[in-house]
Amino acid sequence: MNIKDLNIKLIDLRMYNDQQLSVVTEKLNLVDGCLQKLKKDGFAKLWLDDVNGIDVGYMLKSDMGVNNAFTYKGLVINDGIILSKKEKDSLLKMKPTVFDTKKPKNRSDVKVTDKVVESKESKDETFDVDSLIKEKQLLDSKISKLLKQMESELILCLENEDYEKAAILRDKINKLK
Repeated sequence: MNIKDLNIKLIDLRMYNDQQLSVVTEKLNLVDGCLQKLKKDGFAKLWLDDVNGIDVGYMLKSDMGVNNAFTYKGLVINDGIILSKKEKDSLLKMKPTVFDTKKPKNRSDVKVTDKVVESKESKDETFDVDSLIKEKQLLDSKISKLLKQMESELILCLENEDYEKAAILRDKINKLK
């Protein structure tokens, strides 16, 4: 495997807190929580090719007894990856990849000015906020009354052993809740 064919990123786990690592994990399409677990387990740095999904190597915070043929100046090269001394040195000289760890803000397609809402999708569509609140309250009240009626009817169906109708009513009640 030639290191030049890889798109290697160096993640210095010590640079990020758990919340930031969660964002990095998401950006790299890794399993949720994996970077936090690695950091907790004593990993300091991680070299990986996120494009090809290859873990190249890692470095631990301290010498945890990992000394084998794949260890070079603290860098542990993963099995199956063969690198020359020059390639290993270039990995060690590599600067950590800096990730923007700010959560993207959800941008709304709705503009609220005073008491009027304008939808960006349809500029002709505007709503009066107060009217919408009143409509919602009225609808909530109607749904509440309907639920009480349906629950009473459900009880009658169960008393009359009409289980088929009771099941249908139960499903409708659950949808309304």
